[in-house]
Amino acid sequence: MHLRRFQQCCFVKDVSRIYRNMDIQILVCLFLMYNLRVISLSFTRKILFTTDAFIKEFDVESNNVTILAELSDRSFGMDYDDKNNYIYFTRHFAADIMRFRYPSQNYTFQTICTTGINPGGIAIDNVLGHVYFAHDNTKISRCNLDGSNAVDIHTSLNGPFALGLDVKNGWMYFSENGVPRKMVRSRFDLSQRQDIYTQSFVAYSLDLDYDEQMMYWIIDESNEIKSANFDGTNIKTVMNLNAHGGKYDNIAIRISTSYIFFTEYGKLFRMNKTTATSPTLLYTDTKSINSLYLYEHTGKKRHKFSLERNDIS
Repeated sequence: MHLRRFQQCCFVKDVSRIYRNMDIQILVCLFLMYNLRVISLSFTRKILFTTDAFIKEFDVESNNVTILAELSDRSFGMDYDDKNNYIYFTRHFAADIMRFRYPSQNYTFQTICTTGINPGGIAIDNVLGHVYFAHDNTKISRCNLDGSNAVDIHTSLNGPFALGLDVKNGWMYFSENGVPRKMVRSRFDLSQRQDIYTQSFVAYSLDLDYDEQMMYWIIDESNEIKSANFDGTNIKTVMNLNAHGGKYDNIAIRISTSYIFFTEYGKLFRMNKTTATSPTLLYTDTKSINSLYLYEHTGKKRHKFSLERNDIS
């Protein structure tokens, strides 16, 4: 009898332990489901792009396209100040830099400074609060986020255009579209210049992959997407777009965690960064798409200098 009672007691304890473990597992599952739901709801993934007529927004989740504002110019450079929530962009023919709050219910442009002729790429230093821009066919200059204290960093470059900043490590990357055409890196004051690659055609856009420590750029007319390590080594042709029916006007490129986004005239493509095959057409515009910015909001401030990037993975 005592043995039977002992066995019954052990059985009750085992059953109780099983139910407690099940309760814990159920609670963990519910917690994970709730947090995944919150995360999915908090993500806002958009691609901002400029055409010859408008600044537009492409919603990655719904594929909806929204006109944010009329541009009536051509912009080859766009970047984001995620501390103060401003999009900055250049106007090629008006020769100035403008900004507007994003996201916002009312997209009102503010001119922050004038430039020399043909401004191209633009890049934000969120640490020191500076805007860098290429312009005047020979210059890379800098101003404060409000446009004040504009200074020329260098005045004898050979057609500088595409521009990117590795703020954490203190390197600037840019294209020179004069002959010979080159991809270059240097310190922010243009010291320690290093010519990374010489090419036959121009590059209007580049982007930096801070996670992989790589630079990507797209070469117009030759229809090539290239990559290199931040130190200029390991130069590769990621894809030759001719094999996929590519044509001229390959202008803009942006990199996310998993994808390469690029344009061909009015077409916006997405391609897996690892396999680099079979680009997917996301959207077709009637005008040329000249610049891109990938925006992701998760409710947290994320800055380039912390090696985190606004990404659409």
